[in-house]
Amino acid sequence: MKALKNHDRAGIQVHNLGSWTPERVEARILEAFGTWRRMPPADKPAGYRSSMPAPLREFRDVFAIAVDEGGYRDEDMANVRVRPASPGPDFIDRADEVRVWLLWLDRISLDVVAGRASGLPPRKVCARVRERWGLAMRTYTVRRTWKRAMADIAARLNAGGNRRSSAA
Repeated sequence: MKALKNHDRAGIQVHNLGSWTPERVEARILEAFGTWRRMPPADKPAGYRSSMPAPLREFRDVFAIAVDEGGYRDEDMANVRVRPASPGPDFIDRADEVRVWLLWLDRISLDVVAGRASGLPPRKVCARVRERWGLAMRTYTVRRTWKRAMADIAARLNAGGNRRSSAA
């Protein structure tokens, strides 16, 4: 699997028939959700910038300031949260490809996949589905829906339904 991931990261498209497995689809979907989570916020126009200094995002910057001020304590550093680095263009391209795959799912499966890929526990996904769609769903049904969605996407990719041309 590691060799396959490196092969994908090199920008080489591996779309041979039979090359997609549900496990590989799952890994790609989890990677895409991680990429979307790391994207910078789009709450202001790109042309406007602040004149304030850049915020400290690196642990070593926060640590250096704390040491300089003489206030370094282990318990203080345990609560420091550092924003993850922005994803590279290859990660964004793969995340865009996954966005097309998600269009192939029905609404309930999409809600389950989005919840599970976002890191919600199955019980919270059940509550979300109940709240949005009025369906009572058990945790094993969430797991079964997740696995079925991964298998459906893998089957469609193996049948040649990959890339943006088949999203219609």
